[in-house]
Amino acid sequence: MHLFVLPSEEPWIFLLPKSFLYQNKMSDEYLRAFVIGSSFLIFSPFLFLFIQLIKPKEVSYSYLTYSFVAPISLGIMNVLSLYFQKIYHLSTENRFLTMSLFAPTFVLSFVLFMKLYHFTYPEKWILYIISLYFMYFFTWNFTMYYIDKYT
Repeated sequence: MHLFVLPSEEPWIFLLPKSFLYQNKMSDEYLRAFVIGSSFLIFSPFLFLFIQLIKPKEVSYSYLTYSFVAPISLGIMNVLSLYFQKIYHLSTENRFLTMSLFAPTFVLSFVLFMKLYHFTYPEKWILYIISLYFMYFFTWNFTMYYIDKYT
């Protein structure tokens, strides 16, 4: 059994693994999940929250970095949610509900561990945490659910 495709008219094609050339429905589902998760409709509320809630002096990175990393991480989280849905045979509703609790917990843990925010008042942390969980709950259970359902 060959791992790579034998040369054909295109000399470069034999360098690609067979799994890359012979895509199946499952890989299309994961690609679709990543595109939905990293789309502007999903990402824009988080960017708005970030811009409104956090001042530049309270953060260890720039808006530009956030606008690059956040869509990628949201896309990866959506792919992970699809993966867990398939492994544990979750319904779509349970998939998004579970991720709406897991994702902000992961983000909050990462923010605290890496010390990314430098809030001076505890009230600001409380506001950030409540806003983060609310945004994830709304985004995953309404916006992402309906985009996933109707596309």
